[in-house]
Amino acid sequence: MSAGAAAAIVSTHSENPSGTAGDGKTGRTDSQDIHAEVIDTEAKTPLPPGATWDPIAESTTEKIDGKNVPVNYARGMFVNIVQGQAQCKWYRYYQTGVMGHDQLKVRAAAKVIATMPDWEMTGNFAEGNPGRDILAKIVRDTQAGKASPELNQHVLANCD
Repeated sequence: MSAGAAAAIVSTHSENPSGTAGDGKTGRTDSQDIHAEVIDTEAKTPLPPGATWDPIAESTTEKIDGKNVPVNYARGMFVNIVQGQAQCKWYRYYQTGVMGHDQLKVRAAAKVIATMPDWEMTGNFAEGNPGRDILAKIVRDTQAGKASPELNQHVLANCD
């Protein structure tokens, strides 16, 4: 199961603590709402050449004590899952470009990575969220075409 799929079946029962996309309100979101959020986000989020979307578990229930129990989701949670998947794919694309000395890949990835601070999942980082500074450092490193320790760490920690 991909990190996105695993994250998709984790529920939130309170306000969205990440300070990222979503209105932070909870409430039962039916599977049609979730599916629409996934499809809409995939349509507006770029992927590297040749990349495809990994399946995402669009679930409105969790198994608790052997029973499927309805759960609450913060709106925007699936935006974070989809865009997080794309972020990983672009970071890996950049890494392969750097390691293979492929400047076309490096430049293509750097161009998209430079837009990530404006993506829905990252554009709303709460004031003081360290993710804002980390992403800014990744953007600076990739714009310079050099290896980025923060990018590499993100891939190791967050990408399958």
